[in-house]
This record gives sequence, C-alpha cells and structure tokens, in this order.
Amino acid sequence: MAFIWILALYLMADVMGRGHDGDGSEDPPRLGGRLRGQHEEDAVPPTKRRGKGKNLNLKPTWEANGKRPLPLEYDGTTFTPVGPTSTLLLTREASLYMVQNIPLDKEYWKKVPEAEKNALYTHLQTYFDIQDILDDPGNRKFREGVEFVISRLYRNRKNDFKEVFLENGGYDDLETARANPPDEMSEENWNKVIDFFCTDKHKRRSDQNKVNKAKQVVPNRGGTSSYSNACHKFNKSKIQNYGDVHRLKDGTFDNPRSEEQYNALLHELNLETQNCSSSNNSTSVDEASMFERVLGARRGHIKGVGYKPSQTTSSAQSRVSRPTQPSKLDRLLSNPRFKEAMAALVDSFSNEDDEAMEDDEATEDDNREE
Repeated sequence: MAFIWILALYLMADVMGRGHDGDGSEDPPRLGGRLRGQHEEDAVPPTKRRGKGKNLNLKPTWEANGKRPLPLEYDGTTFTPVGPTSTLLLTREASLYMVQNIPLDKEYWKKVPEAEKNALYTHLQTYFDIQDILDDPGNRKFREGVEFVISRLYRNRKNDFKEVFLENGGYDDLETARANPPDEMSEENWNKVIDFFCTDKHKRRSDQNKVNKAKQVVPNRGGTSSYSNACHKFNKSKIQNYGDVHRLKDGTFDNPRSEEQYNALLHELNLETQNCSSSNNSTSVDEASMFERVLGARRGHIKGVGYKPSQTTSSAQSRVSRPTQPSKLDRLLSNPRFKEAMAALVDSFSNEDDEAMEDDEATEDDNREE
C-alpha cells in the first residue's frame, strides 16, 4: 500500500513539472517540459522604440470651432506662425503627418517632391486657416513663414530619427537598425531614411556640422522654443529675449561675447529711439535691422531673430521697357540650350545657399524648433 502512495506522488510531481515547469505559474505548458518559463524570457527588456504619436488636442479644438479651420497668429518680423495653436497643434500635426507619410530621405524640405508637399498642405488646410496664405500671391511673406516652419520640422524630425538609427545598431549594425523601424514609420520609409544616412554626402555634412557646433562661440539657453514664439509667449522684445537666453541663473551672461553683443544691441536701440523722437517719427523701431547690423545675417536667417523673409519686388520695379526689335540678349534668352544652362547654374547656386543656411541653423539654433 505504501508503495502505491509513493508511486502516485512521483507521477503527480512529474506531471506538474512538465505542465508548469515546476514553478506553479499560470503559463501554458511548454513543449519539451523542462525549459524556462515564459515569464523568464520576457524579463529581458525589449529594444527601445518610439511609440506611435498622436495629436490628441487637435480634433476636440477643431470641433469646438465648429469644424472650421483654426486661425493662426504670425510674428510681425519673421512672419512665422506663433502662439499655442501653432506650437501645440500645427507643428505637431505637420510632424506626425510628415513622419507617417513622407520619407525623410532628402537633404532638406526643398528637395521633397511637390506632390508630397501638396498632400501635407492639403491635410493641414482641413484644420488650420492657411488656404489664403498659400494661394494668395499678396500673402507671400506669410506663406514663406509657414514653409520655413515646415522645413525646420522636416530637418528636426530627420535628426530625431538619426538618433533612433544610432541607438538601434547604427552604422555598426545596419541589419539590426533596419529590423527596428519606429512604430509611426513604415518599414519602406525607414529603409529609405537609413539609405540616406549611409550616403557619403550626408556623412560629410554630419561631420562638418559637428565641427561647426564645436566652434560655436555664443551658445543658446532658450530651450526648444523659437525666438519668435518666446517673444510672443512672454510678451517681450527680441532684444530682451536675446539677453534672457544668454544669461545664467544668477543673472550673469554665459560669456563676454554675449554680453558685448547685448550691450551693442541696446546702444542701437537707444540711437533708433532718439532718432525717432527728434524727428517726431511715429514709426516703430526696426529690431530686425538692428540685429543685422550688430550680429550679421546670412541668406534667409538673421542671427538672434530667426527666419528672414525675402524682399518682395514691387510691380513698378519689376517692369522693364524693351526695344521693339529683338536684341542679341532677347535671342540669347530664347535659346533653349542657354535656358537649360542658366537653369542648371541657378539651381547650383540655390543648393549652395540652402546648404549654407542649413549649416548656419544647425550651428546656431541646434536646439531650437519652430
């Protein structure tokens, strides 16, 4: 009798060991019986991946507005969108659409195919009042301001996913990097981004940007907000904002160069104010011009201010009288081969300007986002 009880206990122990790996867990039986429980394998942390982003506040705000496009505010100097609707809704929605639908495999936004750009703008017009800005030639500066914000988003999102690429194998393990696409990006677009990161041209520019950043004399402490948004949010002038972003917590400047530039801006402001007072001129002070004189500017960018709108040409200036008989210049301009050569030349200059502007922004505004 005792033998029968011993045999029964042995068989029960063997069955339990095979069914639950002898740990008493609720895991289903595993083939092979004596392997580790499923919970032991899951204890290894998975590779970090970005979660799928959402713009949760957009639709409720849009519906509260009667499902009409939301109005935007614009900075009077840069003509870029500012305020909460822009920073919390427009830029986020544009970023999400961009990452989910447009490959980030171009050097800059200008190189993105027009069809993809138009699809983004069509999507944004549902929620934001930008149709007149994009369609009316009289709103050129505002349109350029919107396009500038979009171009900065494109560059910043590309930089974000460069970090994801490097965190998941990077150049040392391309197979692992390709096997870990972000949740919000398709596998096809992720591979296009990685192919772009692996081009020699991108690697050279990336190395050069690191060198440029290391040479940065005047760092910025203003966080991720643009100059325009910071001025709008805290209701302060651009000169005040310049002083704030270059001061430490104790109120002193981060370096002598920043303090020197700030004092030079104050001197220019005093001169402008005195000139306006002496001439009884009610025109407001042009801060952008003062920043250009003191800090300098490059094509499309004023240091300490941000985006620089292009100068529009009046219709009177654009009209040029022509002789009744075609001149040699007219015949040359009508030559198809000459047109092609000039178009290629202009495009090459345009590319150089865009690259110079990108390098300048990457150095001076690396942590700032419109």
